[in-house]
Amino acid sequence: MNQQQKSKTTKLKLKIAAESLFTEKTFDQTSILDITNHAGYAVGTFYKHWKRKEDLLFELWQDFTTEYMIDSAREINQVKTINEFSSKIVNRSLEYGEHPFIKKYFSSQYHVEENQKIAMTDAYNLYVETIYQQLTKLHSEQKQPAILWQIAIAVANFLNRHVLNSQNFSYNSHAVLTKQQLINLVTYLLSYSD
Repeated sequence: MNQQQKSKTTKLKLKIAAESLFTEKTFDQTSILDITNHAGYAVGTFYKHWKRKEDLLFELWQDFTTEYMIDSAREINQVKTINEFSSKIVNRSLEYGEHPFIKKYFSSQYHVEENQKIAMTDAYNLYVETIYQQLTKLHSEQKQPAILWQIAIAVANFLNRHVLNSQNFSYNSHAVLTKQQLINLVTYLLSYSD
């Protein structure tokens, strides 16, 4: 194994250890020493790949979110009706928000760097684009592209906000909608006619 392959393997082991510890404990309760010990490396190894623990956390979020978006796009691409699409997009959004790592990520207290804000915006834009592409297939020529784009943004904003809010409220709260309520509202938004 050459040096580049060893470095990739080491980085992967550190990421696996970190994700496990961040999910098991929390980001704030996990030290760099915990991560490197869990992966079987010295602390200095960590700094060959990241400047700080927050950079690793963000990279894990980015990897997870990218993979989740790709899988979601594949699944969503198979739907044939607005109702199917509503159900699928709501289920995928709720699954994302309920994933143990994502729950811990959103509960961590760290400062988001400017480049991370840009990457988060890119991920969100990809989410909107995925919804828009499916809407163009489902509505064919019935609606103006600008209207479909506005609907895609509204659905993405609505689901994104719901996932983030549900992290802050218990499921008994009136602030959290049931899955069926979400599906009904998304179906309504997707069926909007100008």
